[in-house]
Amino acid sequence: LMYGAGGLDGKVSIMGLPSMRTFRHIDVGVDLHEPVFSGTNAGNKNGTPDGKYLFVNDKGANTIGVINIQTGFLERLIAMPFPFGIHHISLDNTGKFLYASGELTGKVAKVEISTGKSKVLDWGPAPSAPDYIDVDKKGRYVFSNNYYHSTVGVFSTNPFKFIKEIPVGKNPHGTDVIPESTLVLVSDKLSATMTVIDVEKL
Repeated sequence: LMYGAGGLDGKVSIMGLPSMRTFRHIDVGVDLHEPVFSGTNAGNKNGTPDGKYLFVNDKGANTIGVINIQTGFLERLIAMPFPFGIHHISLDNTGKFLYASGELTGKVAKVEISTGKSKVLDWGPAPSAPDYIDVDKKGRYVFSNNYYHSTVGVFSTNPFKFIKEIPVGKNPHGTDVIPESTLVLVSDKLSATMTVIDVEKL
């Protein structure tokens, strides 16, 4: 099965593989992005799913939807502090926390899945637009591109705090930690380059 966030239709689609037949749509909210499976983020790009839940962020409603994969229904919504402007989420190595980027407000958050409680950091100076976010597979750092700053921000996970900004190419739009957790690959949207960050040296 493949799960797809439907953007402005506010639904998650469930499709068969390899048939690509659509089985159903799950109503979640307003403007959906970035489906993430529960489990841990260790392993390959998709982590190690446990087959229990799917998390999807709703940019329009400022929430994270929690879908029960076993029942195929939305189980609950996690409300983000307002304003936040959530755009992307990434699961940590323990499977207990989601990290979220607030593209519309310049904020980054650590969200405890079980309670819905979040800790929010401001990423100045304004204007600031954190977007694609990823956690290293060892659970040490969170990386998020900021396309207004043309940088990647580095945050420690515990305690959750801002460490530094690393200059990259123009207007980065994509930040991915490789499975070995040694490198971060950054897509520089408005320059014909890709930036590679050494996780150990930062």
